[in-house]
Amino acid sequence: MAVPVKPTKHLARKKDAWWLVPAIANTLTPVLAEVNAAGGIYATCFLLEDQGGVTKTVNKVSLARLLCEDNITEGLDVPSFGMTDIVGVFNPQAAVGDTDKKLFQFLKNGFTGFAVRRQNVINDTSDAVTTGQFVDVVPVAIASAWPDKTAPGPEGFYNFTCGVAVTGIPVANVAVVAV
Repeated sequence: MAVPVKPTKHLARKKDAWWLVPAIANTLTPVLAEVNAAGGIYATCFLLEDQGGVTKTVNKVSLARLLCEDNITEGLDVPSFGMTDIVGVFNPQAAVGDTDKKLFQFLKNGFTGFAVRRQNVINDTSDAVTTGQFVDVVPVAIASAWPDKTAPGPEGFYNFTCGVAVTGIPVANVAVVAV
């Protein structure tokens, strides 16, 4: 018998990164310039650590039993995808264009495009994805940002929320290409 394959555990803390980008021509081969486009934004450092990712629900159906069968069998229907709402931080008194208000302003009137997630790369050293890195590409519609605060007490800080809808079939773990 051969030695079993044993994968390495990779810790996730500070290793998820998110971009919101207006256009990706082919979700199977996202282009470096599309993900790093000036019309998009690197959202990672505005998001709280409990920002979830994309969920996939496999929908099952019960198939009709044949006259000669004792059991009911199942089949797989099309999956459904969802994404947690965005919760980000901002300064309500910062000037328009100020770093402390950048993501809030970007999402103030909503957004339609793509959420791109890169995993297992330290996320606070660069806001750019590089060729050959693997990303998930998720078509999304994001509702307008609404200001609030996390709590009324001394631990509270100002934040905003945006509802997120997955509007197409996400593509998982595809390599970013140069052209």
